[in-house]
Amino acid sequence: MLHLLLLGPILFSAGTPLTADLVYRHEVETCSTADSLKSQVRQLLAVDPFQDRAPQIILVTVNPLGTGLKAMVSFANKQRNTTGLRVIEHPSNDCQELERSLALTISILLDPLGLYSTSNQSISHGQPMAIAMSPTLHWGGQPGLAYGLEITGSLPAGSLNLDLRLERTLYASDNAAEGQIRSTSLGIGAALCGKVLDWMPCMTSGLTQTEFLSLGFPTDSRSTLTDAHVGVRLAYHLDLTDQITLEPWLEGRWHTPTRNLLVDDEILWTSRPTSLRFGLAGRFAIGDP
Repeated sequence: MLHLLLLGPILFSAGTPLTADLVYRHEVETCSTADSLKSQVRQLLAVDPFQDRAPQIILVTVNPLGTGLKAMVSFANKQRNTTGLRVIEHPSNDCQELERSLALTISILLDPLGLYSTSNQSISHGQPMAIAMSPTLHWGGQPGLAYGLEITGSLPAGSLNLDLRLERTLYASDNAAEGQIRSTSLGIGAALCGKVLDWMPCMTSGLTQTEFLSLGFPTDSRSTLTDAHVGVRLAYHLDLTDQITLEPWLEGRWHTPTRNLLVDDEILWTSRPTSLRFGLAGRFAIGDP
């Protein structure tokens, strides 16, 4: 079993793979050459990220460690200042297996969003077409703590996924002055998601229409308000079967415009500019990527 330790920050480009020079040093007879390690990385990325005298340098060293091997992958800039370090400990002296892990580690450093990788399982080219359902809890977008349901259709879009969502808040309430405010909402949204190992970062946007019911005031009243939002979501991908996964997720949203709920010209509730949402989605794949 491999033990991977992150000992420092790794600098990377989010859009395209970094260009780097690779230096490979070892004192193990079963290890191959730098050209062989570069070739494995090229196969994972489907591009050639290596250039001699590139501004970024990846230095890989492998040494014996007891009955196993220890590899160090350091990342340095053109001033030779180390900006990050990763250590991999392998329990056996099988350097070929270790080098496969090294190639995967280097490809992640160079292409952290998996936009170019083609042949490894840890960096995906988009998830299969799928339908997901998720109970939700959220705070900030409506009065008090709200709960609801979210249904998502997910479509592969190259190395990313396009998610189309229907959101329904079933109930939210909060006390205000001498009465109570209750609300339900219906929203539509879209998200563009990548995949890094088992994590799925997403950029989200959408529209929400909220219906309010004000009770206990001089006059009960109903009103409807609409807002737009953009946000960032992070989900964790946990496979249960080949077709079914669980995805706990957390999302922060920014809302516009500010909404004021009025009853008899009195402001009973004002929306917050931000909100926080949490859910646990069950995703059901219905096709191949």
